Amino acid sequence: PFWSDKAEQSIRQAFSRVPKAPRYDKPLVDFMNNKCDFAVEHADGSFMDHLKFCYEYSYKHFPDRSPRVLLLHSIMGVGTNFFPMEA
Repeated sequence: PFWSDKAEQSIRQAFSRVPKAPRYDKPLVDFMNNKCDFAVEHADGSFMDHLKFCYEYSYKHFPDRSPRVLLLHSIMGVGTNFFPMEA
């Protein structure tokens, strides 16, 4: 199977219009990667993928609010009694 040239061109053009993701606060993400245990999976990929998606969604759809809230929303614990960050 392969993509036709027309389909490929259409997909590339559409993708070029997708805005770039906002920058993440590097020290915060380093902390999350090095000091937290996101060993659980999530429905949409890794747990960190989920948190980054929430950050990007918040950045786009709630421009008057800090996207950090959704980046950090599960760091203190999740519904499965899993605690990624030690208290």
